[in-house]
Amino acid sequence: QKQLHALVNVCQHRFSQVVEDGSGNVNSFMCHYHRWTYELDGKLKGMSVQDVPGADKKECALPSLRVEEWQGFIFIHYDQDAKPLAPQLEGLNPLFDKFQLATYRKKLAIKYNTTWNYKCSFENGYEGYHHVGIHHDSIYHLIPSANTRPMDFGKIYGSYAMWLAADLPEQVKEEMMQPFGRSPWLKEGDTEDKEHFVGIYPAGPMMFVTNYQCSYLQTHHEGVDSNQGTTGQAFPPWVIDSADSREKIDFLTQRTSEIQNEDTIGCTLLQKGLRTAGNGASSGMLHPLEKQLNHYHNWYVDQMTNS
Repeated sequence: QKQLHALVNVCQHRFSQVVEDGSGNVNSFMCHYHRWTYELDGKLKGMSVQDVPGADKKECALPSLRVEEWQGFIFIHYDQDAKPLAPQLEGLNPLFDKFQLATYRKKLAIKYNTTWNYKCSFENGYEGYHHVGIHHDSIYHLIPSANTRPMDFGKIYGSYAMWLAADLPEQVKEEMMQPFGRSPWLKEGDTEDKEHFVGIYPAGPMMFVTNYQCSYLQTHHEGVDSNQGTTGQAFPPWVIDSADSREKIDFLTQRTSEIQNEDTIGCTLLQKGLRTAGNGASSGMLHPLEKQLNHYHNWYVDQMTNS
């Protein structure tokens, strides 16, 4: 039976990185610096040339991290004694169970290095108000910011929904909400008329979820003004296996890439402004269409003051 492991990617000999950046499949891990090898569960398999006299291989394993799977996402925590994550996200299960999110399969993953703070990425994905600005020419006419509304808040997450513009032709609405046809799990008489955004604090994933796809953004903190971002997109099996899926999936993944490029412009401008905001600038204000940011900011302040 397969089991998930999360390991610190540092050789226990002289602390070289063991596995190069990227992804793939291997039967074991080998540090290229001195060719020490490790099993997939982190146990030291062997030392090159000769063993170190008196060394206990059991004490030389790659350190394990806390790993937990929830709704198809894998979460890693350095604290082995941390509270389980899934119970803290129970409020999201009804929505994701309806969509059968855990069955979705990845079709897009874009990795990129940023020049802004990770909170810029999170806040950008957590409000639809910026659609009138950065996304004005691409998607604002389809989903105006005025059609967004906070839906649900938990202690470490929040969500909001967006409705299509009321004056869109019915054919356009159908193409946007059901490009692959009617969802097989949709009950008789039910319709899918909104799209959902979900953010898990403090850094995601941020998720854009519909009945036929999930786009997500994950940030990995590297510095005050830098992080590594990953934008991914996944689809349920019934979409991937449909007869005309390839062309439509290609279109949707391309559009996701284009939207991410627009968000990159926005976050870059935001970080540049933040660098000078302390020089006499006001503390700013939140718009009524950014209510969910208030929840996130209050949560963040609590973490900083109670730590």
